[in-house]
Amino acid sequence: MSRIALFIILSIGIFFFYSVFWFLTDPRTKKERLPHYFNPKNLLLSTSYIVFFISQLLNIMYYPHLFFANSSFFIIVGIILYTSGLLLASWAKTTMKSYCGTPFQHDIKRQNTLVTTGPFQFTRNPIYMGLLLTCLGFFLALQSYFIISTVGFFIYFYLSILKEEKLLTKFFKKKYLLYKSLVPRFF
Repeated sequence: MSRIALFIILSIGIFFFYSVFWFLTDPRTKKERLPHYFNPKNLLLSTSYIVFFISQLLNIMYYPHLFFANSSFFIIVGIILYTSGLLLASWAKTTMKSYCGTPFQHDIKRQNTLVTTGPFQFTRNPIYMGLLLTCLGFFLALQSYFIISTVGFFIYFYLSILKEEKLLTKFFKKKYLLYKSLVPRFF
């Protein structure tokens, strides 16, 4: 399979999961949801994703593989990580159901339960872990130089997690502190 065909397949998977699935499982009402998705910050973010995917496609078309040879091993490991990431994030999102909220914010009316089941019994941040695995797998499968951007994603997610931990401690107090002492931030 060519790198371009693989790129298209993996990109469709990312688009479906992070656009369609995320939108359809959003617990907010349409009245709440649409202004959120169409605010300037999210439109800029969506535009950034499009530019990023176009630049990744150009990278695949005009630059050599990251590794010295087109290795099936890296492609297979990348696809496994990519698929695992999508599945982990999906499992976490469906486990959260109506308690899922906007990152870095906490709506105590809707998010009034600390979710500790499903993937949340293994990691406190399965959605972020899923996103990181998806990114790492995507770039590894494509043997792309963009794999270095995974470090930037990790730093961004880590800082986001720290903000969310403060909010969860504020709202759930001892219950969250106990959960935090029993379940690792990552794996």
